[in-house]
Amino acid sequence: MLYHYTNFPGLLGILGSQSIWASSCSYLNDSTEFNHSLGFAKQIAGGIFENDDYLEAFGWQLRHGLESLAPEDLYVASFSEKGDLLSQWRGYCPSGAGVSIGFDRSALDSYCTDHNYRFSKCIYDHEAQVLAISTMV
Repeated sequence: MLYHYTNFPGLLGILGSQSIWASSCSYLNDSTEFNHSLGFAKQIAGGIFENDDYLEAFGWQLRHGLESLAPEDLYVASFSEKGDLLSQWRGYCPSGAGVSIGFDRSALDSYCTDHNYRFSKCIYDHEAQVLAISTMV
């Protein structure tokens, strides 16, 4: 199970629309997450075209694409592996008025795959972040 924390109006919106809305990265609590991962990707892309003549055109195009990416271009919906986490209650359920809704992880994964969305875990370990970005690039 993965859990989505929200307030009561959010719950009514989810039930009424039978969907979870993703938010623009520009409205995240911590906007540095976007800049942090984009910085890794630019650094790795820069290394591609600076060190390999064969891949120079690909690396340049990738770097150009990353340079033009803005927080408004990406949307995220957040879930937690824990259904009762104090930090999530504080962040998403003001005044203790909210809910933690459980979703089947495999159903979310299938939905994202079917609709060409990326479904991935937030990575906090620096080495794991570099490896994940390197793999994507």
